Amino acid sequence: MKTPLLFAFLFAFSSVGFGQVTSPPDTSKKNFNNVIGVDLAALIILVSNGEGSSYLNQPYMLTYRHFFKSNGIRIGIGGNFDKSASENSDSTTTDSERYLVNAGIGYERYVYLSRRWNFYFGADAIFRFEHRSSYDQWNPTSSRNERWEGFGFGVSPVLGIQFKVSQRISLATETSYDVLYYKRMTERYSKPNSIYDTKSDYWSLKTTYYPPTTVSLRVHF
Repeated sequence: MKTPLLFAFLFAFSSVGFGQVTSPPDTSKKNFNNVIGVDLAALIILVSNGEGSSYLNQPYMLTYRHFFKSNGIRIGIGGNFDKSASENSDSTTTDSERYLVNAGIGYERYVYLSRRWNFYFGADAIFRFEHRSSYDQWNPTSSRNERWEGFGFGVSPVLGIQFKVSQRISLATETSYDVLYYKRMTERYSKPNSIYDTKSDYWSLKTTYYPPTTVSLRVHF
């Protein structure tokens, strides 16, 4: 419970304490109002692991921003995918699959701390979809399938800091806290049928905290 309260305090403090700083320090240079960002850690993991990659450290792998003065509209998408299959010594099989998609659109406001350092805060309207499934074959005539799916929508406050390498290149890291109204559906069924086969679905509140542990490379144009 301490993490959400601390995050809410920091967000409120940032909004009040820095809300009046609106002008960038150097207006003589050309402004590039569009920005494409890519999460470097996610990119490295995807390239190194290929189709079996899994990535959960930040909600977005790719982002787009459009700036007007000290404000910005942001769009992000990201997720992960993981799949495995194996054959046991008795020729039975075990398979599992998991994927997740995050998407968001929101607003952010920048505080220009110096010529190179900027602080920003804002919030996203977010959507998430998750799918997990597994298959276990015990013998040629017996097996079990499990399926878990969920989707939800909500809001995510954001705090971040940006370092400008040049007019066209910058690096940034941010932290966010997702609060989602979430529907979860689970299903378990066996072959042959079992008394333990179940199926359920329900709505609940789901939260996820993302610490500032990765770096995003931004290209301004």
